[in-house]
Amino acid sequence: MNRLREGLKYKYWNCYLDVGLYPQSFNKNIGLTLIDIEDDSPIAKITVNPERSFPQTHMCIKDYSENDGMLEFVEKNRIAIIDDTATCILMESGQVAPCLRIATDIYEEYLKILDRYKKESPLQRTQK
Repeated sequence: MNRLREGLKYKYWNCYLDVGLYPQSFNKNIGLTLIDIEDDSPIAKITVNPERSFPQTHMCIKDYSENDGMLEFVEKNRIAIIDDTATCILMESGQVAPCLRIATDIYEEYLKILDRYKKESPLQRTQK
């Protein structure tokens, strides 16, 4: 796991941010998950991976269904930056996902993960 931002409070859980990527996407989009600090269990997937292309410096946030309120959470905790580059992407499900710029520290961690991913052989990836 790639622990970042320990000490986050999501609903009633104390969490940290796990930074990863969606290997199946063309751009290897960032994938963010909130993980319980007590037992390392996943609490919520912050991001979604739409079929549409978007800047690699951005992430699409799942702010619906069980993740209702996630947009407010990521903004409050400065996980994403709402600026003039923000857009919305219509998902195949019909839901809208805000697409926002990733905070610098999280983006830098993502770039390290992406670099490691690119250096791994396909066999190493399947053994994880």
